[in-house]
Amino acid sequence: MEKNAPCTTVCPTKALKQDEVTRVVTHSTDLCIGCWACSMVCNYGVIGRQKEARVAVKCDLCPGREIPACVEACPTNALVFLEVKKLSGVKRTEAALKLARGMQGKAL
Repeated sequence: MEKNAPCTTVCPTKALKQDEVTRVVTHSTDLCIGCWACSMVCNYGVIGRQKEARVAVKCDLCPGREIPACVEACPTNALVFLEVKKLSGVKRTEAALKLARGMQGKAL
C-alpha cells in the first residue's frame, strides 16, 4: 500500500482516511460530498462513483477477513489480492513468459 495515498490528501471533508499501520484507506459515505476528487487522483482506479447518491465508493477490503470475500468467491480467479509490488512482479513474469513463448521456434 502506498505510504501517503493521494486520495486522502485531496478529500476536502476527510471522508477518506489511511490507517497509519496497515496503510489501508477507508471511506466514510456520511462525510463524502461527491466531489470525486479522490477518484481523479487514485493511482489504482479503485474509487468509483455512485452518481445517484452523489458519493464516492471504494472497497473496504472486508475488515476482519484475510482475503476479501469477492476475491475468495470469484469462480474464475479473475480477482487477486496482492501487494502492488508483488502484483507488478507477477505481471512482469507473465509478460516475459508470453513473449518467450511467442519467440519459440522463430529464427533470430
